[in-house]
Amino acid sequence: MPGFSKKLNTELRRLGVDSGEPLVAAVSGGADSCALLAALADLRNRGKIDNRIIAAHFEHGIRGAESVADEKFTLQLAERLGTDYRSGAGDPDDGRGNLEQWARRARYRFLENVAVSEGSSLILTGHTLNDQAETFLMNVIRGSGHDGLSAVHVKRSVAESSKVWIVRPLVTWANRSDTEEYCRERGIEYRNDDMNDDLKFKRIRIRKELIPLLEEYNPKIIEALVRNAETALETRNAIAWLTSHSEDFSSVVESECLPVMDLVALPSELHRMAAREWLKRRIGNLKRISTAHIASVVSLATTRKSGKLVELPGGIAIVKESGSLKLRNNRFEKTGSGDYN
Repeated sequence: MPGFSKKLNTELRRLGVDSGEPLVAAVSGGADSCALLAALADLRNRGKIDNRIIAAHFEHGIRGAESVADEKFTLQLAERLGTDYRSGAGDPDDGRGNLEQWARRARYRFLENVAVSEGSSLILTGHTLNDQAETFLMNVIRGSGHDGLSAVHVKRSVAESSKVWIVRPLVTWANRSDTEEYCRERGIEYRNDDMNDDLKFKRIRIRKELIPLLEEYNPKIIEALVRNAETALETRNAIAWLTSHSEDFSSVVESECLPVMDLVALPSELHRMAAREWLKRRIGNLKRISTAHIASVVSLATTRKSGKLVELPGGIAIVKESGSLKLRNNRFEKTGSGDYN
């Protein structure tokens, strides 16, 4: 058995992917997803798994004739490998805001619909270590904390209320060169998306310019970045545990108004963690909140004078009053001293 297929089989077992349930494999036509589909078919043909495999391709309608060619290629690949095939299409004119975000949402809606209609709870994607490293660097540049820097989940639900899971069985062990090599071994001439060379996208600039530069300092930079992402995920999980098991920590993060004395009473190493978690619970997400913002909130908590504030993105202000930090809309009148009433 090829090493790539063997490693995939080991990971599927580790993730608890049971035999018998249909597996929906997201296939774009690129090396990563083609390698995933080919290895799944190989495992099935060898009797290592007995799942029905469904190749699912979504045409975003962004690349014109190239998108149509991608759809034709993935259909032919599914036929060659003996898997079922489902396809869908989207209209980019229906998108709102960021085109990449629209494409991602539309693709996952399609994949979830395929899974439900086929009686499956599992969507498999071809994300690799490279995707993990690129995401980590994007969030470092953005100034994210441990939430944003955390490793991509190997398994997560498509949505909070959904019973369908996204499973990424390559993301912990395979890199892009592994998938490309496996495709060559199987004689699969995978598709190359021209958008993957378009430097107007931040992720592509990171892939084409920043990572090669970093590799000059550390040839194993991909693995190093992934380890850092995994460490951030461990931190995130540790905070979740503290919230559930430590009364001192949970009383801070669950309070409507953050009690300054309770925060200061925690070990100093937990101050930023607690402030971050408190903010997350108050505003829903921390996508625009940087580590510098969190540091400012902690600093506000340790100052003696009430009436000071920290302004955050999205029209939010954190104000210190009567021994607590309170979250407010920042539409307040300023006093002459620059403090808010």
